[in-house]
Amino acid sequence: MHTLRRDLPQREPSGRFGTATHLLDSLRAMGITRLLVRASVGERTALALPSWASSPGVRRSMQSNRPHGTSVEVALRRALFKRGLRFFKDRRPLAELRCEADVVFPRLKIAVFVDGCFWHGCPKHATRPLIHREWWGRKLDRTIERDKANSAVLASEGWKVVRFWEHQSIKEMADLTERFVRTRTASH
Repeated sequence: MHTLRRDLPQREPSGRFGTATHLLDSLRAMGITRLLVRASVGERTALALPSWASSPGVRRSMQSNRPHGTSVEVALRRALFKRGLRFFKDRRPLAELRCEADVVFPRLKIAVFVDGCFWHGCPKHATRPLIHREWWGRKLDRTIERDKANSAVLASEGWKVVRFWEHQSIKEMADLTERFVRTRTASH
């Protein structure tokens, strides 16, 4: 590991490096390919790693992916709430299972998942990235297998697992969820 203060190129009298290219060439020559960057603005200092993404477009796309509170999830919860249904959101149905359902009715043991077409392998809309194809294939296959395993564990514990694709209509999702809730409520 290099100590940057000692190994960086000499500064000009002005306190700046000759050029950014000169600095990067010197770092590469020292074998430093990933650099923790310190940027100061006024009194604030931030540390950041350079982007891991293969392009700026990929970086923007990945940063915009949200783990919770997607527009489809919010719309479904709003529709369920308008129908008088009360539930928990983004909650583990079973404490010991590393799995969070988007909508949970704990007393009735109903877990609702709204799965994204890309991440969860929708048979109609799923695509696989062309760049880093093998890595993405393994990652997405693991997600699909994890979904199946989690659904099986929940079902074995008496839970009704309801899975929707993000491309389904909110009305269809809300109708089916309400039907399951009303059916289970009547049987309790």
